[in-house]
Amino acid sequence: MSMLKANEVDSRLKSKNIPDNICTFLVYGKDVGMIGIRVKSIIDILKSFNDNTTVTKITLDEISQDPHLLLDSLYTIPMFGDKQIIHVRAYGSDIRKFNKTLKVWLAEGNSSIAHLVIEARDIAKTTELHKLITKDDQSMGFPCYADTVQSLGYFINDYLKSHNFNIQNEARIKILEFLGSDRQMTINELEKLITYMGEGRNTITLEDVLACVMPSSNMGQQDIINATLMGNYQTLEKALNKYYKENTSDVSIPLMRMFFSSLERLYTAVIQLKSGSNVRSVSMRNGLFNMDSIIIQWSKRPEYILKTIAKIVECEQDCMKIQLKINHQIVHRHLIGIAKLAKNLQRI
Repeated sequence: MSMLKANEVDSRLKSKNIPDNICTFLVYGKDVGMIGIRVKSIIDILKSFNDNTTVTKITLDEISQDPHLLLDSLYTIPMFGDKQIIHVRAYGSDIRKFNKTLKVWLAEGNSSIAHLVIEARDIAKTTELHKLITKDDQSMGFPCYADTVQSLGYFINDYLKSHNFNIQNEARIKILEFLGSDRQMTINELEKLITYMGEGRNTITLEDVLACVMPSSNMGQQDIINATLMGNYQTLEKALNKYYKENTSDVSIPLMRMFFSSLERLYTAVIQLKSGSNVRSVSMRNGLFNMDSIIIQWSKRPEYILKTIAKIVECEQDCMKIQLKINHQIVHRHLIGIAKLAKNLQRI
């Protein structure tokens, strides 16, 4: 076999059409989220063929330290006699020793012994890894590149249909507008949407999408907000640095305004929780998805939310007064202060 075309991969995996003689799988491309999804799909398909299949994960660093590790793992016969799956993450380090071992494995053509699933990144056709897989008749390549609007639209339809949901055309268009072409991000938001719909309705409308799905441009902001409200300093630092690095224009004011909106909804959710409502229902009702633990934590002192709202307003005012280039420092100082408040809540 050789490399599949990008538009053939989804249908191939959906049909579980993997020939018996294929023992080596290369999943590669620029879309890291899609790579992860397809590696999991391949492993799940292979596991479905044998009840007692085991999966062993190996990195390039481990292969560099022990050149015999990969072949030893591939030739190990499992206790129950089923084929095992060796999952190699072939990126981030020197790949030459892995290629040398792979060449031996492919030359021996041992399709009856084990399955080798190689998770790579974007590799050129001229690389040795690509050439080895292309020339081998017991190997198959799965390219993973960003979806087109059309292919992602089909994917959204198929994914929701598999969960017994339909989606109106204007709602699907809005999802595409919000999320762009990232497959993993799309799945995450679709799962949120499915949870939001609950039971009783099976047609997703534009109003449902607007109430639930978050534009990709806001996701960096949400990471910052969640880390701050959980009092997680390390995650907050990483999220802030990433947010300012990825945005060349000033993004401090939009961040503060989204934070303000989140706090207003958090306060409403906390009041509803203390009135006897279920935490999951109040989180859904107020658009605070995956924030159940934050709602519970801040319900200990609802007045702290009001103090935090005042701090966010103060931060926004400071950002509007001071030079643009130091807004990052102003935001950092205010958010660390809020994170300390959140940390104190954990001790109550």
